[in-house]
Amino acid sequence: SPGASSEWEYYLPSDKWGNADSVIVEAYRDSAREPLLAQKRASIVRQNPSPFPVEGGWKPLPFKYKNGEYFLDKDKGFVFMWMNPVPGNSDKHPFFDVAQNPDTTSWKSIQEYPLLGTQLLLARKINADLIDVDNLRVKHLDGADG
Repeated sequence: SPGASSEWEYYLPSDKWGNADSVIVEAYRDSAREPLLAQKRASIVRQNPSPFPVEGGWKPLPFKYKNGEYFLDKDKGFVFMWMNPVPGNSDKHPFFDVAQNPDTTSWKSIQEYPLLGTQLLLARKINADLIDVDNLRVKHLDGADG
Protein backbone atom coordinates (compact mmCIF):
# COMPACT_ATOMS: atom_id res chain seq x y z
CA SER A 1 0.00 0.00 0.00
CA PRO A 2 1.13 3.63 -0.45
CA GLY A 3 1.58 4.18 3.31
CA ALA A 4 3.69 1.05 3.92
CA SER A 5 6.78 1.41 6.09
CA SER A 6 9.79 -0.80 6.62
CA GLU A 7 10.66 0.76 9.98
CA TRP A 8 8.90 0.09 13.28
CA GLU A 9 9.56 1.32 16.76
CA TYR A 10 8.32 -0.57 19.81
CA TYR A 11 9.07 -0.03 23.48
CA LEU A 12 9.07 -3.04 25.80
CA PRO A 13 7.98 -2.57 29.42
CA SER A 14 11.00 -1.96 31.65
CA ASP A 15 10.04 -4.80 34.01
CA LYS A 16 9.40 -7.59 31.46
CA TRP A 17 10.93 -9.50 28.55
CA GLY A 18 14.54 -8.52 29.13
CA ASN A 19 15.85 -11.49 27.13
CA ALA A 20 13.39 -11.20 24.23
CA ASP A 21 15.18 -11.06 20.89
CA SER A 22 12.23 -10.46 18.56
CA VAL A 23 8.59 -9.38 18.38
CA ILE A 24 5.95 -10.83 16.05
CA VAL A 25 3.50 -8.40 14.44
CA GLU A 26 0.26 -9.87 13.06
CA ALA A 27 -2.38 -8.14 10.93
CA TYR A 28 -6.03 -9.26 11.00
CA ARG A 29 -9.08 -8.13 9.05
CA ASP A 30 -11.16 -7.40 12.18
CA SER A 31 -11.00 -7.22 15.99
CA ALA A 32 -12.08 -10.86 16.30
CA ARG A 33 -8.68 -11.75 14.83
CA GLU A 34 -10.22 -13.41 11.81
CA PRO A 35 -8.59 -14.04 9.33
CA LEU A 36 -4.84 -13.59 9.67
CA LEU A 37 -3.73 -11.38 6.77
CA ALA A 38 0.00 -11.09 7.43
CA GLN A 39 2.70 -11.89 10.00
CA LYS A 40 6.18 -10.42 10.41
CA ARG A 41 8.95 -11.11 12.93
CA ALA A 42 11.09 -8.07 13.83
CA SER A 43 14.37 -8.27 15.72
CA ILE A 44 14.78 -6.35 18.96
CA VAL A 45 17.90 -4.21 19.01
CA ARG A 46 19.03 -2.87 22.38
CA GLN A 47 21.64 -0.30 23.27
CA ASN A 48 24.56 -1.49 25.37
CA PRO A 49 24.18 -0.52 29.03
CA SER A 50 26.45 2.01 30.71
CA PRO A 51 28.82 0.09 33.03
CA PHE A 52 28.44 0.95 36.71
CA PRO A 53 30.50 -0.66 39.51
CA VAL A 54 28.95 -2.37 42.54
CA GLU A 55 31.17 -2.67 45.61
CA GLY A 56 32.05 -6.09 46.96
CA GLY A 57 31.54 -9.49 45.46
CA TRP A 58 28.40 -11.19 44.23
CA LYS A 59 25.27 -10.44 46.24
CA PRO A 60 22.83 -13.39 46.14
CA LEU A 61 19.07 -13.14 45.74
CA PRO A 62 16.95 -11.27 46.75
CA PHE A 63 19.47 -8.59 45.63
CA LYS A 64 18.74 -7.46 42.06
CA TYR A 65 21.36 -5.96 39.76
CA LYS A 66 20.47 -3.19 37.33
CA ASN A 67 21.47 -3.19 33.67
CA GLY A 68 25.22 -2.52 33.39
CA GLU A 69 26.09 -3.06 37.06
CA TYR A 70 29.27 -5.09 37.49
CA PHE A 71 31.64 -6.36 40.15
CA LEU A 72 35.11 -7.88 40.31
CA ASP A 73 35.30 -11.38 41.76
CA LYS A 74 38.89 -11.51 43.00
CA ASP A 75 38.81 -15.24 43.73
CA LYS A 76 37.61 -16.21 40.23
CA GLY A 77 39.59 -13.48 38.44
CA PHE A 78 36.57 -12.30 36.44
CA VAL A 79 34.41 -9.21 36.15
CA PHE A 80 30.70 -10.03 35.94
CA MET A 81 28.20 -7.57 34.41
CA TRP A 82 24.38 -7.78 34.46
CA MET A 83 23.28 -7.38 30.81
CA ASN A 84 19.50 -7.20 31.00
CA PRO A 85 17.24 -4.13 30.96
CA VAL A 86 15.11 -5.87 33.60
CA PRO A 87 16.74 -5.80 37.05
CA GLY A 88 17.51 -9.28 38.36
CA ASN A 89 20.00 -11.87 39.50
CA SER A 90 20.67 -15.58 39.19
CA ASP A 91 20.08 -18.18 41.88
CA LYS A 92 23.74 -19.26 41.64
CA HIS A 93 27.02 -17.36 41.42
CA PRO A 94 27.45 -15.78 37.95
CA PHE A 95 30.60 -17.85 37.32
CA PHE A 96 28.51 -21.04 37.41
CA ASP A 97 25.46 -19.47 35.75
CA VAL A 98 27.56 -18.40 32.73
CA ALA A 99 29.22 -21.84 32.52
CA GLN A 100 25.99 -23.85 32.87
CA ASN A 101 23.55 -21.53 31.03
CA PRO A 102 25.55 -19.64 28.38
CA ASP A 103 22.55 -19.07 26.10
CA THR A 104 20.04 -17.96 28.73
CA THR A 105 21.99 -16.13 31.43
CA SER A 106 21.89 -12.34 31.70
CA TRP A 107 25.43 -12.28 33.10
CA LYS A 108 28.43 -11.45 30.94
CA SER A 109 31.82 -12.53 32.23
CA ILE A 110 35.11 -10.90 31.32
CA GLN A 111 38.55 -11.90 32.49
CA GLU A 112 39.83 -8.93 34.44
CA TYR A 113 43.02 -8.31 32.44
CA PRO A 114 41.40 -6.70 29.35
CA LEU A 115 39.24 -4.34 31.43
CA LEU A 116 40.35 -0.75 31.82
CA GLY A 117 38.28 1.73 33.81
CA THR A 118 38.54 5.49 33.74
CA GLN A 119 36.91 6.55 37.00
CA LEU A 120 37.36 3.25 38.79
CA LEU A 121 40.47 1.09 38.93
CA LEU A 122 39.85 -2.56 39.68
CA ALA A 123 43.28 -3.86 40.59
CA ARG A 124 44.82 -6.46 42.84
CA LYS A 125 48.46 -5.57 42.14
CA ILE A 126 50.29 -2.55 40.76
CA ASN A 127 53.87 -2.75 39.52
CA ALA A 128 55.69 -0.19 41.70
CA ASP A 129 58.42 0.23 39.07
CA LEU A 130 55.87 2.02 36.89
CA ILE A 131 54.99 4.66 39.52
CA ASP A 132 56.85 7.98 39.35
CA VAL A 133 57.48 8.35 43.10
CA ASP A 134 59.66 11.46 42.68
CA ASN A 135 56.60 13.45 41.55
CA LEU A 136 54.00 11.69 43.70
CA ARG A 137 51.98 13.97 45.99
CA VAL A 138 49.16 13.03 48.35
CA LYS A 139 46.20 15.41 48.12
CA HIS A 140 43.97 13.74 50.70
CA LEU A 141 44.55 10.86 53.08
CA ASP A 142 41.51 9.53 54.95
CA GLY A 143 42.04 9.16 58.67
CA ALA A 144 45.31 11.12 58.78
CA ASP A 145 45.93 13.71 61.48
CA GLY A 146 47.88 16.92 60.84
